[in-house]
Amino acid sequence: MLIGEIVHPNQVIASLTEGMTKSKVPPPCKAALQILYRLVAEFGASMLDVQSLFAYLTSERGLQNPNNEVKSQATELLCLLHRHLGPIIARLLQQSDLPPLQLKSLESALSSAPFDATLTASSSSSSPPLSLTPTDITAELTPLLAAMRDTAGKDSWKRRQQAVLDVTALLRRRAPVANSCAIAELVAALKDRFAEPNLNLRAKALLGVSALSEALGDSVSEYPQLGVEMLRCVGDRNKSVASALLVALRAYSGLDRQGSHRSLNVLLGQAGNALKDPRGRELILRWLVDAVPAGDAKAVAGVVGGVKEAMSDRSRDVRELAGKVMASVEKVCGDGASARRVGMEGKCEV
Repeated sequence: MLIGEIVHPNQVIASLTEGMTKSKVPPPCKAALQILYRLVAEFGASMLDVQSLFAYLTSERGLQNPNNEVKSQATELLCLLHRHLGPIIARLLQQSDLPPLQLKSLESALSSAPFDATLTASSSSSSPPLSLTPTDITAELTPLLAAMRDTAGKDSWKRRQQAVLDVTALLRRRAPVANSCAIAELVAALKDRFAEPNLNLRAKALLGVSALSEALGDSVSEYPQLGVEMLRCVGDRNKSVASALLVALRAYSGLDRQGSHRSLNVLLGQAGNALKDPRGRELILRWLVDAVPAGDAKAVAGVVGGVKEAMSDRSRDVRELAGKVMASVEKVCGDGASARRVGMEGKCEV
């Protein structure tokens, strides 16, 4: 597309959407959407102003146009954006004011156009990362909180478990969510579930923490006690709980998202003590393998004592993991930092 090569594609998008502001006539609307489709296909969505593009796409010149051909072309563009950018497009769609039936149809269309990471990797992005406005889910969350606290009757655990599952689905569907008093209540309710005698329910509560962490992003660091309570589950030998805990630790510490990693440093500050329990060492060390390189030097230094103790564990697997973690500690804190931390002279042997 020659004009997009002479000027930045975003200028083309701005001129096109501004010029179409007052037009709802099907032929020019369809033609405009075809041009936008070519821009995304040829330049990649990651370098475009997707917020403006999406606003136009969901307007009366796109998905809300009464003409079926225009809506069909708009749907094709939506699917192409989803292939380039993935779940964030589905979330933007959820936050739009499109009718529920149309949303359901569009979600089905997106499922046939799965995210392709190679499309994003092959484009050179010059635009800021696409972000969403956090949603206040207080109204939807409040009745579920009551169900999470239901202890009436011997089968009440089933209602609590279903509530946790419903909360998890809500968080994933509405992410990102705004921090609120209802979220603070949810954190307290989830912490209470860590002590559930039913291990399946306990595991589902930990997966709920994972969903909450992803939905809140960096704001989850405002709940440091949540991380502390999670680490108290490390001694549980139940495979479902252990697997869910590792997922929750990664999500809470933000290892798979861009951000300040404040919550990661909170957990690193507590991980040294958690390593003192031999039953949970392997799980914590598996998390530390990825966590230590991303942490601050001061927070990382706090795990040295526990890692050194793990290097003498009876299990060979644990000793090997501890060696990998200690090597990462040295890279983050500098040669000899681990030795200084535990009051020894010289460089710690790894």
